[in-house]
Amino acid sequence: MTDTLVRSIIRVVVVFATFAAAYLFIIRPIVSTTDKAFDLGSGITDQINRSLDDADITSVDVDKIERQSARLQSQLKTPKQAQRVGDCAERFGADVEAILRCAQLGN
Repeated sequence: MTDTLVRSIIRVVVVFATFAAAYLFIIRPIVSTTDKAFDLGSGITDQINRSLDDADITSVDVDKIERQSARLQSQLKTPKQAQRVGDCAERFGADVEAILRCAQLGN
């Protein structure tokens, strides 16, 4: 009878030790790594938000762009001038004011 009781206790201890080892060597490192990944992810989001704030990005005024585009088109009189404005647009990108100044230089 005691032999059976000792075997049962040993089995319970072995099962408990197996679960404890699985927790220590498998589950705990995975949870720790996941926590670190989430911490890094939230830090990246904060950094992106700070960068956008530093860049002072504002909303796009579509009406203003359309008005300036119409004004620019009315100023273009020759294909050569249109080519100059196209070259300016490549240089200045989305800076409409700079492109308009370029178009005025072509007059």
